[in-house]
Amino acid sequence: MTTFGLIHGGFQTSWCWGKLRDELERRSHRVLTVDLPVSDTTADPDAYLDVVASAFGSAPDPVVVVGHSIAGWTAMRLPDRIPVEGIIYLCSCINLPPGEYEDEPLPVISADPADWTPDDVGLITMAPDAAREYFFHDLDPALADEAISHLVRQSVTGVAGPTSKPTIPAVPASYVKATDDRAVSDAWATWAATLLTGRDALLIGGSHFPLLSRPQELADLFEQIVARF
Repeated sequence: MTTFGLIHGGFQTSWCWGKLRDELERRSHRVLTVDLPVSDTTADPDAYLDVVASAFGSAPDPVVVVGHSIAGWTAMRLPDRIPVEGIIYLCSCINLPPGEYEDEPLPVISADPADWTPDDVGLITMAPDAAREYFFHDLDPALADEAISHLVRQSVTGVAGPTSKPTIPAVPASYVKATDDRAVSDAWATWAATLLTGRDALLIGGSHFPLLSRPQELADLFEQIVARF
């Protein structure tokens, strides 16, 4: 049995993990989730880390932490706070310091910047059509509608990354890249996998949300990853 700590990405709540959580629990794994304060304009990445460390810190065993999308930065720093068995970067993106890596392929996000524009208070609203295009294009329409209904506004404060070149944690790590991810740039994800894990990305088909579109396949892949940890 593995204890998985699942951290959702931007515009999300822990609702998005439901199908994968059910699949992992069916296989007798323990699953922990958390709701990040993504709509709080005062909550920075340090606040996200505090919330996750509090939620997962009482686990009886070291956690395999899964950081989806912008939660990659939170997942990367969690080993400094609680016992972590390993990290799975799932379609992750981290806003690294500009110019720190000369070979970094930019942009990180492949979506149209017009769909990510914050309002006057620093909140981004993901329109339903944009969510279908970038997040949920391979979901059954009814499930896509449900996923869209659970979207929340995302504060730009929370998507900031490190201010200097980060230290890669000394725990086993794997990066899972979706082959039809329309949110995170394929070139960036390929590059980041090597930076963050020291190896090539593992592939899964479909969109930025394999946790919704392919929960059984993703659970299989997670078990394979953990077996190598």
